[in-house]
Amino acid sequence: MTDLHFLLPSFNAPADSNPAAQALAAIENAHLTTSDLLALDTWEVAKRTGLSVTVVKNLVERIANKLCADLEGEDDSEVYRGGDGGGREGNDQKATGVKSTGLLLRERWSMISTLDDALDEAIGGGFPVGYVTEITGESGAGKTQLLLSLLLSVQMAPSKGGISKFAVYISTEAPLPTSRLFQILTTHPRFISNADDETTKRPSLSNIHTLRTPDLESQEHILRYQLPIAIKRYNVGLVVIDSITANFRAEFEKGKRGGGSGGVTDGSNRESAPGMARRTAQLLSLGSLLRDLASRENIAVVVANQVADRFTSSMNSGMDTALQTSTLPSSSAYAGAGGPAGSQYPQSQPPQQDVHSAHQQQNDPTLTLDHQALFFTGWGDDTGSEGDQQTTGSNMKTPSLGLVWTNQIAARIALLKDGGVGRSVGGLSTGGTKRTFKLVFAPWAAPTSVGFEICASGLRGLASSKSLNEAEHDNDNNDD
Repeated sequence: MTDLHFLLPSFNAPADSNPAAQALAAIENAHLTTSDLLALDTWEVAKRTGLSVTVVKNLVERIANKLCADLEGEDDSEVYRGGDGGGREGNDQKATGVKSTGLLLRERWSMISTLDDALDEAIGGGFPVGYVTEITGESGAGKTQLLLSLLLSVQMAPSKGGISKFAVYISTEAPLPTSRLFQILTTHPRFISNADDETTKRPSLSNIHTLRTPDLESQEHILRYQLPIAIKRYNVGLVVIDSITANFRAEFEKGKRGGGSGGVTDGSNRESAPGMARRTAQLLSLGSLLRDLASRENIAVVVANQVADRFTSSMNSGMDTALQTSTLPSSSAYAGAGGPAGSQYPQSQPPQQDVHSAHQQQNDPTLTLDHQALFFTGWGDDTGSEGDQQTTGSNMKTPSLGLVWTNQIAARIALLKDGGVGRSVGGLSTGGTKRTFKLVFAPWAAPTSVGFEICASGLRGLASSKSLNEAEHDNDNNDD
């Protein structure tokens, strides 16, 4: 109960002179925390501690008032006596409080720009330090293009959208495309405008350090041992992993290619339980490592993730019906399999119960994974005519590594592309592919989306989907 000592310093008095301290001793003997005192009923706390209901009620009221004052920041100027309580020299400490802690976090809050104002606005200002952010999308959606922009942006001054630090690029697939980096550096307006400014340090390719991880074993060693040293030695503020999926697919899909024992298959292209458990454990370890690294070193960790095709239950309704019909045993089949022929055993009850449960899940779509995936995958939650184009047929995708990896990241950005007819609004052409920059979830910004295109200077945000429709409508009215 050391947290209660800090919240209520009067409990530090001797037990024989302060009744509240005697109550504290009883609470400590009952192994109750401050959360327990606030959450449990008064009579339950009194029963566990042996105290009277009145004493417990008064105690809980004092704790609640103290927490409210701490939340409002009223105690920021108070000085509490620490240590053993003897003397104020060297033992005084200022109570930080919840409000002060929030202010400290706000002072440390730094973001790395995407080099485009529209994209920065969509994600709440940029990529924040201290978090693990994922960029997912199918091949050719623009994931690497966005990562390259971040590698240069992090070197900019805070007033220009950076944090004045270097970057580390960890590649699991192709090497760092330096020619494309140089093209962005020499064509982006922000870098060109800073070329003549002697007071502003221009980003350089030499400030980007690259590492190669060909397999999971080397990836684990580099991230756990080499990367922390490199962050301190080279003043690193951004770590990019492109991509987080490649090594896992190479390691755990060996069985599907007919080789090795490290895959998660059982020889019949079905995932085995031990292999899946091992992959889950490694994903949890990787996520914990990256989160701890981002928080401890105050850096931004940005990873690229691949996608796979997603088939909803409605697309497989015919297959599911046939499967259920083939798996429901009849009474004759049960007898032929060794069951007691002619017995009164209610053989059809277990299958009927399963069918009833499945029927309930079909009637309540919120219980299905297809519905819950709308909140974290980035595909399938769009509405309107444009959203229908993204959620039909082969356009339905899901990020790789599953729900286990989704719980390891703080934010997910999905780069969507639709090979439909391009548009031109405000002099900016989307070409033959419509691309959407979509913030799926993040603790610092609300989900949103904005159109974008890939040009020589990197990613360039366009007007939102709603603005595009309005612009087309205005053009039609002007034509009339």
